[in-house]
Amino acid sequence: MPDLDTYLLLMRLLGMDAYKAVIEKRDKREFENLPIPEEILLKVLQATRMAGSGKNRQTGRIVVVAEQEGRNSVAESGDFGDWVKDAAVALVFAIHSDGGLRPDFDIGRMAQNAMIVANSEGLSSCPMTVYRQKELKAALSIPDEYDVPMVIGMGFPANSSKTSRSHPRIPLEDMIYRETWGSI
Repeated sequence: MPDLDTYLLLMRLLGMDAYKAVIEKRDKREFENLPIPEEILLKVLQATRMAGSGKNRQTGRIVVVAEQEGRNSVAESGDFGDWVKDAAVALVFAIHSDGGLRPDFDIGRMAQNAMIVANSEGLSSCPMTVYRQKELKAALSIPDEYDVPMVIGMGFPANSSKTSRSHPRIPLEDMIYRETWGSI
């Protein structure tokens, strides 16, 4: 095994900088009217499959919605989802109702993997909460025993003249405590 510095250099040269993919990711809701190449989409989907799950139950499933009619149905299932109509794809995350004590945690892990890998492949993405699950499940033929709490819309970022305004992140020292609450 090479020394640590050599190993880290090799990982960076191979493009495996997870830190950069995480900190540079921004939620975006404007997309170019371009399809996502299948090899990139499969890479994103593989990343979702590799997310851990409670007791390794793997009860999460994804419906990939690329057709306009389906994306319209997805957009209508959220209160703030009109932007999904313009995404190249909508990934609808479903989890079996017997998914364990905290199934949304597993879905969140899958979704975050998808968005980070999408970002590393030059795609923009954003999550959307599903408010009308019954209608969405009917539109996409998702079985009753599955919940569909969230969707990720993604596509190539639009060349927008809008300036992206992001809320500043709180300083690390205001967020992290060591050993007990309130201690630095």
